[in-house]
Amino acid sequence: MGLMFMSMHAIESITKNLVFIDGVWTSKNAHTIHYPGKRREILFLTEERSFWFRHRNRCILSILEQFQPQGLFIDLGSGNGFVSRAIEQSGFDLEVISVEPGLEGCLNAQKRGLKNITCGTIEDLSFDKIKVDAIGVFDVIEYIQDENSFFERVHYALKNDGKLFISVPAYQWLWSHHDELTGHFRRYTVQNLQRSLECNGFQLIYESYFFSFLVLPIFFFRRLPYLLGAQQFKIDKKSDEGYHLAGTFLRHLADFCSRVEYGRLMKSRIGFGTSILAVATKR
Repeated sequence: MGLMFMSMHAIESITKNLVFIDGVWTSKNAHTIHYPGKRREILFLTEERSFWFRHRNRCILSILEQFQPQGLFIDLGSGNGFVSRAIEQSGFDLEVISVEPGLEGCLNAQKRGLKNITCGTIEDLSFDKIKVDAIGVFDVIEYIQDENSFFERVHYALKNDGKLFISVPAYQWLWSHHDELTGHFRRYTVQNLQRSLECNGFQLIYESYFFSFLVLPIFFFRRLPYLLGAQQFKIDKKSDEGYHLAGTFLRHLADFCSRVEYGRLMKSRIGFGTSILAVATKR
């Protein structure tokens, strides 16, 4: 009860344009979301059993463990709340606020038991009186056309020693129909992500690729068909088959590869993969 009171107070202290409706802090403004709403519901049914989302959560939690942020943590573009819930349940000394512009994602986060949910964007929050200790943007930046304006707002929101935790898809040469379907504007390398961060007042202090075992499968099953002009698939469960594999052998293989990579990530950084995990600090 005390934590809930603190969280309500924390949200109220950074609120600029929100009203509390049915357990969700909701923006008074309508937002254009560059993300197919139907896919959000499909992923909600997929995330719990998906090796991809489970492995990403493990990797995200590992860098939180390494850098130990404390205080107020805002999960921007939190989707269905899968990452926010994992952070809350992991025992970090953090007060997590999920910020998601899509109402469907906020309602799904409620179903997962999250209480501190804001239906809006960073533009709906005010950081004139209070600054944030840490912000997470997990597979979010690739959906934002003007990434520089977004980084500027995040920079302003953070305390001077605040940290930004990031995951993004890697390598433009892996671009495929899947990126177009899901509304991506770009994929990244460590180098161009670092340039974007440095241009907006951040210093990159950690970076690693991950999902190294998916580079060849994504190249052959997504990139090559795209290059060969294969018809773009529709938004349905099949379009997210890369997140949830059918067949016992493939599931066991993906889980095994995930465990091996996680062990590597605990010891050193990985030089290639279909995603990037990064941490930056406000300069």
